[in-house]
Amino acid sequence: MINPARWDRVREDVDFRDLVQELTGRSGNAIRCPFHGSDSTPSFFFYPRNNNGWCFGCPPGEQFYDNVSFVAKQLSVNRVKALLWLETANKLSAIPDLDDEESDDEEYVEITCADLSESF
Repeated sequence: MINPARWDRVREDVDFRDLVQELTGRSGNAIRCPFHGSDSTPSFFFYPRNNNGWCFGCPPGEQFYDNVSFVAKQLSVNRVKALLWLETANKLSAIPDLDDEESDDEEYVEITCADLSESF
């Protein structure tokens, strides 16, 4: 299982605006969206405090972009490959993934019919 710290790191440590400029060649506080065709006015806005962006011209459900979702869409890859690309392109040090045993947040208890036979 992928360590959640890896997702957090590429979202927090890689500047979104710099990433978009690197992949599209476009810069500014608002740009023409690289995904839905040509805009007459910029529709893709950057939110530096949150390190992400929003496109007012993209279809509903596809308007929010962070580093992972932007790379995935721009490079036509899945989110895991986008994560790997971001880590490699930004020379981020390795963070070990979790074992399946470590990733279980819930404790499972087996209940048998005999356990239920007692009255409440």
